[in-house]
Amino acid sequence: MFGLLLLTQCRALEETPGVESLEARPQLAMRQWETVVTRRGQRRVVVRADSLLRSSAQGQARFGGDVRVVFFGPKGDTASVLSASRGTVDREGRQISVAGEVVVLADSTTRLETDSLRWDRELERIYGDGWVTVFRPEGREEGVGFDASADLKQWTLRQVHTQVNGKAK
Repeated sequence: MFGLLLLTQCRALEETPGVESLEARPQLAMRQWETVVTRRGQRRVVVRADSLLRSSAQGQARFGGDVRVVFFGPKGDTASVLSASRGTVDREGRQISVAGEVVVLADSTTRLETDSLRWDRELERIYGDGWVTVFRPEGREEGVGFDASADLKQWTLRQVHTQVNGKAK
């Protein structure tokens, strides 16, 4: 009777909906996570987040909370600072994606706002497919989809709407 009872309990656990398999559970969980991406010994990007979760079932790690990404210029100076609420990084750190009220500030005069973007390590560029707004002292540009340098000195928008000094063009 005791053996039968154990068998029944084990079966009930296996059939319980919503129970994660061991493979899907995080193998790594960190608080106050930070990683530094370098190229030829120079810091290019620093990513900080309140938490990081990585499992063997995923090809990426998820991070969240207060997400900050600092992009550095070729001379090691800060090119821009990104904030978001969550993101992912692939196993090799080649691509970082962020989402949730994404804001990129560069040189105190340029501000990019979007719902999500990704950074490509090899090209050192940021990309997005959604709605984006770029604010500059001269006005603002809006569009759907963009490609930009991390310092926001160059960008390309698709489906553009430009407003200069309060006038739509």
